[in-house]
Amino acid sequence: MIIESNAIEMLNEHFDELEQKGIVLPNFNNSSEIIIISDYSGERREDTFNAYSFLVLDKASYLKVIPAIQKLRAQEPEWKDNSFMEYKKIKRDRVRLRVLKDFIRLIDDVNGLLFNVLLDKESFDFLQKVTDEDLKEMKEKKYGEWKKHIFQKSINILYIISFLMKRFSSEKNHLTWYSDKDDIFGANQAQVENTLDILSVFLNKFEVKSKDNTVTFFSDSDMSPDSDFMSIVDLSAGSLLEYHQNSHENFDNYSEITKTTYLWTFLNFYRLKKISIICKVDSENKTLVGLESLVRDI
Repeated sequence: MIIESNAIEMLNEHFDELEQKGIVLPNFNNSSEIIIISDYSGERREDTFNAYSFLVLDKASYLKVIPAIQKLRAQEPEWKDNSFMEYKKIKRDRVRLRVLKDFIRLIDDVNGLLFNVLLDKESFDFLQKVTDEDLKEMKEKKYGEWKKHIFQKSINILYIISFLMKRFSSEKNHLTWYSDKDDIFGANQAQVENTLDILSVFLNKFEVKSKDNTVTFFSDSDMSPDSDFMSIVDLSAGSLLEYHQNSHENFDNYSEITKTTYLWTFLNFYRLKKISIICKVDSENKTLVGLESLVRDI
């Protein structure tokens, strides 16, 4: 697959601009392992956007926060051990809604980055356009048979992961990826290896440096009970989509979960840094806007 896109230059320029403004992005030079957790939203027909969320953190921070989450759970006996902060369910759960603020603030202690990307569905191929030739090439190279729209979604995710690793990883880091095992793997769980092989292609083309040039993959079911980290990207993608999908003139008209989580994704006073962008193609010109410039109007 030939990568023909100026998106990576636009992403890098945006990150550079934020650093120039004083946002200190995470440093993983002393990390033996980088964990990246991904999720996305916007699968309904009525959705006009696709929202992608990525949590990047080092293994030490990941392990450090788990006991704090367990302590919070112990303080809330009604919060069942197997109930996670899922965006779709929390609206109907008074217990999880009550502890939401305390929960997300625990994540602020990690050495990492929460990166959210909102794609207008009319600009679904903003990052990297998938062609019929790409699908043919994947089949010929034994990377599986893909439906075009599913492969496009998968490529969007792999593109962003590769960009983040290009930006933050080094030869000292091993990469571990957590995600739902769903249709980004060809709607077939047996295609996990194909997806990881395609990710390797991207990492090579982006000249990403890592400890052993391999990626360890876990699905959310594999990582239980640590799926609380999956909740962060689930909450972020869900709130980002709801806020920009609707046009409520009054911020108070949004759901409590969206108000809490959406505003949290712009708080950069803590160790965890957060960046959110919206991407679209307007008159064949690509535009990338940092959402922090929009949230000031709330």
